[in-house]
Amino acid sequence: DLFLHKLAATLRERGVSIHDSEAVQGFAMAGGRVTGVRTIRGALQADEIVLAAGAWTGRLAKDLGLHVPVQPAKGYSLTCDVPSPAPRLPMILSEEKLTVTPLPSRLRFAGTLALSGFDPSIDPRRAAPIRALAHRYHPEISLEEQAPDVWSGFRPCSPDGLPLVGRSPRHANVTVATGHGMMGLTMAPITGLLVAQMLSGGSPAVDLVPLRLDRF
Repeated sequence: DLFLHKLAATLRERGVSIHDSEAVQGFAMAGGRVTGVRTIRGALQADEIVLAAGAWTGRLAKDLGLHVPVQPAKGYSLTCDVPSPAPRLPMILSEEKLTVTPLPSRLRFAGTLALSGFDPSIDPRRAAPIRALAHRYHPEISLEEQAPDVWSGFRPCSPDGLPLVGRSPRHANVTVATGHGMMGLTMAPITGLLVAQMLSGGSPAVDLVPLRLDRF
């Protein structure tokens, strides 16, 4: 959260306009190009369009006649008060597929993967294993005694586990960048670089054939 706020502030300092809470309703097209984006607050003109809307990218792509097979994989997190002693570094308990993230004065445990569409509801049966594992690896934590903050979010997952990054086969000025699954923040820098190279007319730093949009 702190990283994203700092990133947004830095971008604004560099002249980037960020439109918060401005849902996209559609696109304007002419001559095989997307000329603008229609939002709930009006129209935005653009020379280049980048679809990087995470799990929602597929929905937006349909309005452009694109097939982007990304579906939401819902994950859960439990955030509790920091025990003593507490981890100081983020960890991944690979055998349990559980992540542990220290936050200011709090500790977060996250995991699971549910293919249930865009259902934001909290299923206690999904949160229970995270609760049990947190106590197993850190017995000082009693999540039964305190009511941790339980949250769910949608990861954009592709059928083969690889991202979808590349130019639209149907439009001259549309680029797609999505499908990073559980590794979005990790893969964001290289994805941003690749998109920037494509938009500036340069050669991508890595071969994008395995990530092409029409591979399915």
